[in-house]
Amino acid sequence: MAKHNIWAGAGALGLALLLSAASIAQDYGMPAAQSPVAAVQEMLNNLGYNSGPNDGLMGPKTRSAIREFQTEAGLPVTGKIDDELLGQLQSNGAQGRSVEDEATVLRVENKLDSLGWAVGAIDGKIDDQMRIALTKYTRFADLPVNENLTMATVVHVDRHLLRNVAESASKLLWLVETDLAQRGYHTGPIDGTTDQYTFRAILDYEEDNDLPRNGQLNPILLDSLEIVDSRPVTDLDLREIESRLLRQGYAPGAVDGVLDAQTEAAIKEYQTDAGQAPTGRPTMILLSDLGRSDTLSSGFIAQHGEFYPHDRGE
Repeated sequence: MAKHNIWAGAGALGLALLLSAASIAQDYGMPAAQSPVAAVQEMLNNLGYNSGPNDGLMGPKTRSAIREFQTEAGLPVTGKIDDELLGQLQSNGAQGRSVEDEATVLRVENKLDSLGWAVGAIDGKIDDQMRIALTKYTRFADLPVNENLTMATVVHVDRHLLRNVAESASKLLWLVETDLAQRGYHTGPIDGTTDQYTFRAILDYEEDNDLPRNGQLNPILLDSLEIVDSRPVTDLDLREIESRLLRQGYAPGAVDGVLDAQTEAAIKEYQTDAGQAPTGRPTMILLSDLGRSDTLSSGFIAQHGEFYPHDRGE
């Protein structure tokens, strides 16, 4: 009899959770028949917590996302779906709605700008360029793709350091397009995204100024236009720069993510060999350039020959 009562209680709890989840799902415009786990997964994903696909299966990613949400919400950290979790998720439902207050938009614009996203004018307003940046950002962040600013995106921007390393909604490319357009080159839409017009404009500028013709963002182009790559470089980025320098025959010292005299000297040597200004400064554009460059150190060439096959680890 006691066992029957236990199972009855468990069934009642499961039914309560199902009804609660169904109610929340209806508030979100989701099917009322959606399982509690799938409803929770969708809400967590919409709020910027990566719970994996909305498949209704309680896997490691879902439990991890629940624990992360519970920790930040000040709830008991169980990794399980319970009434407290459902209630908190329901109260956070507003995080899926658009945010337009100037102070929040301004904060997000500044943060995205510092991470290399082309947000346009930093003025606390959601304009066309900001919508492009938000669309690209939410796609890269594995959030529901949205051109509007939602609290889910605000939370993600605040909690993560997601830099733009692509030539899409890129602040660097936006600055290049703006500069080239002011110089009379036809760049097409100034949106921070590479297209045939941007590519042609860069090639024309490089040809007019006797620069190596590349058609892409590169250190020599940025130096000529006097545009600085201000995206932050992390220890992991610096470690990758050191690793790539080492593979191309330079001597950055220990691959440890520390900018010491040996790493700086190796960067300067590479920049000199590549025809760039020898600043010795690690930047994201340097990291990108090393990834597609065939420049080898003079010592390496002397030892192995110019056409020695080398692995860049790409």
